[in-house]
Amino acid sequence: MSSAIGILLVGIFTVTVPSTADFVTMECQSSTGHPGQSSRLNCVVKAQREFKIMQVFWRKDGDLVMKFDGGTQIEDERFQLADTNWMNSYDLSLLVKDTKISDEGNYSCIVVTNRGISKGDARLDIDKRGLGGQVFSFPEGYVSSYVRLTPLVSKALSSATFCLRFYTDQLSNDNVLFSLDITGQPAALTIFGHFSQQPHYELRIEDKSLLFFGLQYNLNKWNSLCTAWDGSTGMSQMIVNKTPSVRKLANPGGSLAANNSVILGPNWTSFMGHITDVHVWDYVNSPSEIQNYMENDFVNYTLGNYLNWRSLDYSINGYVLVEDINTLNSWN
Repeated sequence: MSSAIGILLVGIFTVTVPSTADFVTMECQSSTGHPGQSSRLNCVVKAQREFKIMQVFWRKDGDLVMKFDGGTQIEDERFQLADTNWMNSYDLSLLVKDTKISDEGNYSCIVVTNRGISKGDARLDIDKRGLGGQVFSFPEGYVSSYVRLTPLVSKALSSATFCLRFYTDQLSNDNVLFSLDITGQPAALTIFGHFSQQPHYELRIEDKSLLFFGLQYNLNKWNSLCTAWDGSTGMSQMIVNKTPSVRKLANPGGSLAANNSVILGPNWTSFMGHITDVHVWDYVNSPSEIQNYMENDFVNYTLGNYLNWRSLDYSINGYVLVEDINTLNSWN
């Protein structure tokens, strides 16, 4: 009799039996990251009863970036689970180290448990305003503390203009202000400041070294420096605080190979101070364009098309800080 009632009840009522996936849910949150810093996408697993995590997958735009499978975590070294105790906390948040502009996209976390499978989605947006109004501060001068900048495009340079502003109190030689590293050829182009006794600047392109004397070097003030190199003729020139040097010859007909990056700070020599407004163009800028840069006229000068301070992909090594430029200028 009871069996018949049971059948009758099933016939009259709609009975919903949850699937195993209904026992496991995932809650994720989108976030905004900043180039060169660590970013985090929060995802937490919840369930109606005890469960065990068997597998974890993180994907970006459909491509696998991190996987935990059977006790082994397989991953790109920049992508990790943020919580080292995630097996107990069920916090599967993704940590993205050394965030790059290309890391922007739609992410999904898939978790396989003994009680079902669940998926959560989150988006990582990247703040592309770059470092406008900010500086890199090198407070120690250690060779292990430097910043690596990634160009906007990967191409060889047959001509170029390099501009930056620096602030220091150094009275020493061999201060590397800017270095262009090429795969297999570090420091292919380097700009030095030599500030002891007879201050001068140096442009070194591969094995050719040019010295520029009589240009300004102001202690504890911002110095604006631009270097122009025309690879077709080899003519090179430095401009510091609106004062141009004589033009000198370096590597006529030469070029700087693609697959390169820019180094700011000590790296292999000492520098202690601040650097900002780094731009690189893949051509020789006009005198009026350089003048606009010197006057800090952001309205009238074109931002770098090879390296742009306001849309910058970078990574920090050692102890280097990103600070608001007003922390320096407020005292002037």
